[in-house]
Amino acid sequence: ERKERMPEIICNALKVICECFGSFSEILKFNEIRDIFENGKNEEREALLRLKELDEIIAAYGFSNYVTYDLGMVEKLNYYTGILLRGYTEGTGEPIISGGRYDGLMEQFGKPAPAVGMAVNLDILTMAMERRGLIKEDSYEKILILYKKEALKYAAIHRKELKYKEIASVMREYANIDEIKIPDNFSKIHIVDETGNVRGI
Repeated sequence: ERKERMPEIICNALKVICECFGSFSEILKFNEIRDIFENGKNEEREALLRLKELDEIIAAYGFSNYVTYDLGMVEKLNYYTGILLRGYTEGTGEPIISGGRYDGLMEQFGKPAPAVGMAVNLDILTMAMERRGLIKEDSYEKILILYKKEALKYAAIHRKELKYKEIASVMREYANIDEIKIPDNFSKIHIVDETGNVRGI
């Protein structure tokens, strides 16, 4: 059976799509993309028209300087059905926000519905805020929880208790307490033993 060949207009666009990064007007400077926008058919042209409409809404809100389009962006998760989102800020090269449209995902849980969502990476966000001086490391309580292997369960329970009190903590297993190097960015140290007792040092 003979398979239908991909239209030449799409083949040409795929050759440059990884370079299509910038404002919407900058993307249309690529002849191959502008050709689809002006002469394309069906889904390809509709996608660019929707992007143009979105760009006009963003401009109306005055946010154009904060938005960049990347036609070559690909997400590892295969449930996304439309636009992908990534948010960046000063102080880090990693995204603090990631997400997109996934209209088919809700159907897998028994309720078909269009959906757009995103997640915030709090670790990256906190790091970026610290680098910009918006949060000082010594301005909030941070506890190091030390435990031996047999006390793991009790250490995890203690960390959960601290979380409910909105106190940051990090767990670290140890064999010999004298061999541990304690970082300076912890305000307190809690040692959890195999009976569940907690003592501070």
